[in-house]
Amino acid sequence: MNNTTRDVPTRDVPSREVPAREGMARESTGVIRSAVRITENICSLPAVATQDWCDLAAAALLPLCPPAIAAVFIGQLEPNGTVVR
Repeated sequence: MNNTTRDVPTRDVPSREVPAREGMARESTGVIRSAVRITENICSLPAVATQDWCDLAAAALLPLCPPAIAAVFIGQLEPNGTVVR
């Protein structure tokens, strides 16, 4: 038996690669979905301060970049952005 390469008929197999525009659209859709989810989380926070409000606010931001650590601070700012307290 001869170990030479034989000509094997080939067929066009659809590429599994996603076209650049389609890939960007999928990525944009994912980013928008994340932004919507995080906005909904923030909007669902209690309007009145509770003892666990900062924990809830930090948890609302965590989906931004899992695994992540979020910290929430409450303070008072002057109109120019300087922290008063």
